[in-house]
This record gives sequence, structure tokens and C-alpha cells, in this order.
Amino acid sequence: MAKFNFFKEIRYFLLAAVYFFPAVLLAAEPKSFKESYFERLKTAAGVGAGGFGEVGETTLAARVGGGIGALLVLVGTIFLVLVVYGGVNWMLARGNEEKITKSKTIIIDASIGLGITMAAYIITRTIVAIFV
Repeated sequence: MAKFNFFKEIRYFLLAAVYFFPAVLLAAEPKSFKESYFERLKTAAGVGAGGFGEVGETTLAARVGGGIGALLVLVGTIFLVLVVYGGVNWMLARGNEEKITKSKTIIIDASIGLGITMAAYIITRTIVAIFV
């Protein structure tokens, strides 16, 4: 009997989801036949409905939303770089406990930072939705 590898199964599931997700979104029948592929894709992605705003929209809320979105992209990129850096350092530690501990600390701190950032975003989004 084959040994069940949880991470391998999750990896295959995520790859399948990424491969089939756009097809599922775009398979829905459009409201009108004049609606183009890109308009349906934009609607499915949520652009204009809490996303970065419509093209040509210059309201203060759209600009602040765009800035927050750009900041979240930057935070996500920094998180990814720190996790990869910590992982590479861990692999290159070669059993040196001091380097392993430092690498674990980098990964844990990056994860905590991302968690705090996402929690702040969720709280802010919820408060804005309630009061605005």
C-alpha cells in the first residue's frame, strides 16, 4: 500500500485548481452576448467592486483603494522573499543549529508580519463596510 503524502496531494490539488479555476469562472453565461471576454474576466476578478477601481475613476476612495492594494502587493512580495531567503538559509545551514534557528526565526517573523497585515486589512475593510 502506498504511503499517503499530504503535501504532495495538496500540491496536486492546488495545481488543478489554478489550471481549472479560470475555465470555471469564464464558463458562466454572460448577461449579454456583447459582453467581451475581458469584461467577464474583470467582473470575475472583482475589479471595480472592491478592487483597484474602474479605468478613469478618480475618486478619493478609488485612489486610496489603489494605494492600499499596491501596499498589500508589496507586503506579499516582501513576505515571499523573506520566506524563500529563510528557506534557502535553512537548507544551506548543514546542521548548524545557530543558522537553523536564525532561518526559522526569519520565516516565523515573516509569517507573523503577514498575519498582522492581513488582520489589519480585514478589520479595516469590515469597519469601512459597516460605517460607510
